[in-house]
Amino acid sequence: MNTLNEVLSLEPAKFDAHWDEIDRIIFRLDNAPEQIDAWEKVLLILKPTVLSKGHPYFRLGVLRLRVDPDHVAAVSFLEQ
Repeated sequence: MNTLNEVLSLEPAKFDAHWDEIDRIIFRLDNAPEQIDAWEKVLLILKPTVLSKGHPYFRLGVLRLRVDPDHVAAVSFLEQ
């Protein structure tokens, strides 16, 4: 996997085996807003499933803490 589109085309059950690759791909995006958007897209894929969503929520929470003036919203991602 080398692109965000490849990540987003994964079957939800396969995300867990690829978090290292997914991290690498998303962290290579140009800026924090693009990275936030990418993690939100990952969550949209995982939300309707019973699979763990901890990894993307954590990454999204950390990014939001860095760039969002509303830290309460960012912490809510970390709590999920």
